[in-house]
Amino acid sequence: PFCRSVASDVPVTTKHPQQDTPFPCPSLTIRLTNPPGEFYTLPCEMRTSSCEFGVSMSTSSPSQFVWDEEKPPLVLVGPTAVGKTEVAICLAQVLGAEIINADSQQVYRRLDVGTAKPTPEERKRATFHLCDFLEPTEQYNAAFWKRDAENVLNEIAGRSGRAIFCGGTGMFLKALLEDWSLAETPAKPEIRDQLKAELEAQGVNALHAELLEIDPETALRIHPNDPVRIIRALEVYRTTGKPLSSQRDELKRRPSVQVGLTMDRATLYAKIEARVLTMFEKGWIEETVSLRDSGLSDESPGLRCLGYKEICAYLRGEMDFAETVQIIQRNTRRYAKRQWTWFNADRNIHWIDITHLNSAEATEAVLNVLRETPS
Repeated sequence: PFCRSVASDVPVTTKHPQQDTPFPCPSLTIRLTNPPGEFYTLPCEMRTSSCEFGVSMSTSSPSQFVWDEEKPPLVLVGPTAVGKTEVAICLAQVLGAEIINADSQQVYRRLDVGTAKPTPEERKRATFHLCDFLEPTEQYNAAFWKRDAENVLNEIAGRSGRAIFCGGTGMFLKALLEDWSLAETPAKPEIRDQLKAELEAQGVNALHAELLEIDPETALRIHPNDPVRIIRALEVYRTTGKPLSSQRDELKRRPSVQVGLTMDRATLYAKIEARVLTMFEKGWIEETVSLRDSGLSDESPGLRCLGYKEICAYLRGEMDFAETVQIIQRNTRRYAKRQWTWFNADRNIHWIDITHLNSAEATEAVLNVLRETPS
């Protein structure tokens, strides 16, 4: 996760950021942005165990991927702030499992405070994958994540281990579990620039209406106020002539054990509001300032994440601090509500109400589901 983007013929050295030693991985994989989707694997010196740092990046695209039906992964989902990470860590310790991040915001480096990314202390307790490995300038979508997750599953299977998916990005998980045939359509700058111009001139509602006409299935899955995903869906259509929804195959569902953590709505909303305040106390504004000072644009994928885009507006003088806090709390509550709606539509999820449970009790409840679920 600490490598830089390079061409395939450039020597690569990976270093742990706090130590002058090569990063521990048997091979290094580079995904090029031009041409997109190309993978190159290079040998890399191995001196220590990768578990020491508790985080890994994806490796080379597998020549063949086989879903492990005898040891299906545990998929832990639920709304933001419900407490998934702590329960996942406890489960990983009990089961000897490894955690694969399924949160679209936690993939980005340097976005630590506002994404509630696992802390260094938490990473020492369990191994995390697909977390903290992309620059905030990089576009990332369900197609890339699905492929990267399959790579990690191959690694874990090679160690005879078990995987725990943990996160609230429903489309990522759905793409993996239903084995969507997602085309990694290359981004075309001219088409994207045209769509951004249309967004500026006509507004997001007009673009969403266009998507609703050409690809209603995708339009209904994307929030009308999500210009990034709307533009991407339109870009795929204008590039390939095919709607994004046509590139899916939902007839086959891969075996897994899906568990959803939930709690009383008022309790969750109170947790959300308290967590937002804690994030500001931990330096969320300072982190955002640092990202902008490093040259990151307010329109970069990282700074379009929930909370960061509102803080950028605050830093531009478009709202005061109190309004910024209130808007982030409101938008996070709305995000949690959308997550509930998404996951409630999946009848394969076993729901556990943890309103009155601590982490140990919630972990035991999940283990009971595993015991009762046929392998």
